[in-house]
Amino acid sequence: MILLHQVHSLRPGAGPEFEEVTRDQLLPLTASGTSRFAFYAVPTGAALHQDEVITMIALEDGNALGRFSDRVRGGDLTNTVGRLATLRTDVATRLLKPLDYDPSQLRIEDIPSAPSHKPSVSYMHDFVPPVIGQNRAYVDMMREHYMALTETELSGVVLRYSWETVWGGGPVPEMFNLSEIRSPTALLQLVGKEIPGEYKQIGSWMWDALSVRDRWTTRLLRSATWSPIA
Repeated sequence: MILLHQVHSLRPGAGPEFEEVTRDQLLPLTASGTSRFAFYAVPTGAALHQDEVITMIALEDGNALGRFSDRVRGGDLTNTVGRLATLRTDVATRLLKPLDYDPSQLRIEDIPSAPSHKPSVSYMHDFVPPVIGQNRAYVDMMREHYMALTETELSGVVLRYSWETVWGGGPVPEMFNLSEIRSPTALLQLVGKEIPGEYKQIGSWMWDALSVRDRWTTRLLRSATWSPIA
């Protein structure tokens, strides 16, 4: 599977229309046997990147990506995608593929082809460029160390999706992690309290992982109530 991940920088006040066009036009047009509109979220109100939207479209393979691109360039998706483009000032696009330890094991057929109706979910959205030359070591450490941590050790922030940028599809090497914030308490601890000292000691994940990734970009997101995989 390939994930078309986009960060849309919106024009002032364009948020409601952008969401409406995405939900009512792009989502149903995208739904097919080899593609699905998968995810829609916005940064929380206190976030640095407030006038943004995060979208993800799941595509079965490279052939599905090619067909989707043709539909955007000169087919039934042209007008809708063009309308969305008028509502933003910039867009950053990545093509991602799942890592072998990805918890979701997402499949096209598992993604609803119509808007969902469920509570919004809070997420921690991370782009992680590993230290140059250490991308495989980072993947191994995530698989063997991070995935073995309990929800208590993770303070209620649990990895849901873990993907990497494919060559030619954005910055390489770079990992993408989307983690669910399981409770208001976990969110409060994340933004309102210092990380406990014992989590930053030698031998802990936060310490050891600095050898393979020492910078990252984090957004706190809130999924739309209609987002298919919220």
